[in-house]
Amino acid sequence: PQALLGRSRSVEILANVFHPLALLEGRRQAGAYEQLRAELTNRSLETAGTRLFADSTRARKFLRTVAGQQGLLQIYEDFCQRDISDCADCPFPEQMRRW
Repeated sequence: PQALLGRSRSVEILANVFHPLALLEGRRQAGAYEQLRAELTNRSLETAGTRLFADSTRARKFLRTVAGQQGLLQIYEDFCQRDISDCADCPFPEQMRRW
């Protein structure tokens, strides 16, 4: 027998479909969501982790979970993809100081 969905795809479906649906229905499952282990990584995640932390040990903490990965991807989309200065003039540090 062969699985129709692999583990990595199942985790992504849980994170992007079932957990948001549970929140819409008023069932808080933050703990379960935060504990979902990431199965895969990609270049955008690696770049965001390196740019934000410059230390692969610290970046790995965020790359381990789906929630951490999605947070890094959001930062990458909002700041890294819009910053043509290659981090020199990135507005993210200033934004963090204001928060």
